[in-house]
Amino acid sequence: MQIKLFLLLGFIFVPMVGLAGWFDPDNYEDCVLEKMKGQDRGLISTARKACRYQFPKEIELQGQWGNVDIMWKWSDSSLIAEITRNDSEYEVTRFKAIFSTVPCDKQKSPSDHLLTKTFVFSKGGKIFDFTGEQNIASVIVDNVSQYKCRTSLTLWGQLRN
Repeated sequence: MQIKLFLLLGFIFVPMVGLAGWFDPDNYEDCVLEKMKGQDRGLISTARKACRYQFPKEIELQGQWGNVDIMWKWSDSSLIAEITRNDSEYEVTRFKAIFSTVPCDKQKSPSDHLLTKTFVFSKGGKIFDFTGEQNIASVIVDNVSQYKCRTSLTLWGQLRN
């Protein structure tokens, strides 16, 4: 009798446990829709922010350059970028910069920019480089010492957890 009762309870409760995660959103868009059900439209930014934490998404960080400082270092064959300050609510994942052999104050045309590189700071949501140091990314470049000017173009990141 106890075995039958145990089996009966197992058939009742096992499916309930299995269904527990079925109704949670699977992606950012579904999460926003779920959070906005029955809510005022004015709460959309709050719903989006909550869902960005649940489903981290890399976005272009427009207007964040005042909150992030990047220091440049040069080695024999690498351009090295180090984030020395990040006061934003975002974790920087990558950024794009252009480099020129002409000093910044002597440039006359866009053709003076000879090299465009994207520096990647993120792996699995953590800032990294190949040596294990945080906040550093490097790119191998031939004749690195010839570049006299750097101009930052685009910064990307995701909300910090």
